[in-house]
Amino acid sequence: AIELLALQWGGKVEEGEYQPGDLGFDPLGLYRGKDESTRFDLRLKELNNGRLAMIAISWYAFEEFFTGRSILENAGINNAVN
Repeated sequence: AIELLALQWGGKVEEGEYQPGDLGFDPLGLYRGKDESTRFDLRLKELNNGRLAMIAISWYAFEEFFTGRSILENAGINNAVN
């Protein structure tokens, strides 16, 4: 599947249509038919949400490392651990 996508993107790269991060995944059609300012706004929101998610996951990893307990134990959800 990845090789098929690489072949598909290869044509876009040669034609100058490919933009980094554009994987063509829009099953609900939320991105199609939008003007350039709306597309820019949607891309910016996606980047900011992704960055926030990376910070949250990093915090979970630090918390587990420094406390020596799992995230579920720290949250008080012991039933899922046992």
